[in-house]
Amino acid sequence: MSAMILVVEDDPIPAAMFRAILEQHGYGVQSAPDAETAMDMVALDPPSLLLLDLILPGIDGIELLHRLREDPRTEDLGVVLTSGGGQGLRRAAQAEAARTPQTWFVEKGASSDALLDAVAQALRGASRRNEAGAG
Repeated sequence: MSAMILVVEDDPIPAAMFRAILEQHGYGVQSAPDAETAMDMVALDPPSLLLLDLILPGIDGIELLHRLREDPRTEDLGVVLTSGGGQGLRRAAQAEAARTPQTWFVEKGASSDALLDAVAQALRGASRRNEAGAG
């Protein structure tokens, strides 16, 4: 079974781009336009990975990431942060990814190879953590 990736993105253009790239490479994709919807979806049927925009209406991506990490059911869920914001926002996302376990960063507009590499790393990291915790 292919990995299921939940794309949390309020802008339909990057959401469609992410979906096309991921589906072309065999991933299952679901979408959520905001953090509240994403939290509901994760609670019902946890995905293999979240591709999470930083700037969302209501609860932002960083706050959603923190909530996921505080919940034992989702603390090991792989998350790839994305941002198309300015340099300050990019630095904040990179710093958050560096200090938060199971979290990676890829800039919106990066090559599809960069996106796929971040997704693959996140899925491998989540798989290793789940194997280590099992048993």
